Amino acid sequence: MRRAGDEVVLVARRKDRLNQLAAELGKAHVIAADLAKPKAPAELLKEIRSRDLWVRTLINNAGFGLRGRFDTLPLDRQLEMIDLNIRSLTNLAFVVLDDMRANGGGAILNVASTAAFQPGPNMAVYFATKAYVLSFTEALHEEWKDRGIKVSALCPGPTRTEFGDVAGIKALGSFDRLAMDAGRW
Repeated sequence: MRRAGDEVVLVARRKDRLNQLAAELGKAHVIAADLAKPKAPAELLKEIRSRDLWVRTLINNAGFGLRGRFDTLPLDRQLEMIDLNIRSLTNLAFVVLDDMRANGGGAILNVASTAAFQPGPNMAVYFATKAYVLSFTEALHEEWKDRGIKVSALCPGPTRTEFGDVAGIKALGSFDRLAMDAGRW
């Protein structure tokens, strides 16, 4: 929860979109970064600290999905998904814990998915990455709950965003139909 006086740091690849969102929020720091790159989380934290800020709450929501049979999707793209959905999320959580420990507390919200609770034919790697996010979050919750750091997972179902376009879901027709029948991806 944002408290009065808290500063928001928005991070994504597309700076133009970040600037637009920052304008809507009224006051926010914008940092353009590709979190899929291995050194990006550490570089991000360095940039945040250079602005004399620290991370009180991390909303760890970078990720994407792909729709199609495992053997028909490009392997390099599936590995990129694993890197972003798992490696970057894990890396970001790791690097912010120092700030949270040093400042007496904090919170991490990892965005998983309802996909975390079941296998996902035609989205096998995506569903598996979200199962990791949920399991990882539950483990961190147990490790940090007595140290003033809250770790939680958000598990949304199908939501109208650019996710469907990237994953190739739009080709199925109405995203609304997909939202009503999420189990048949």
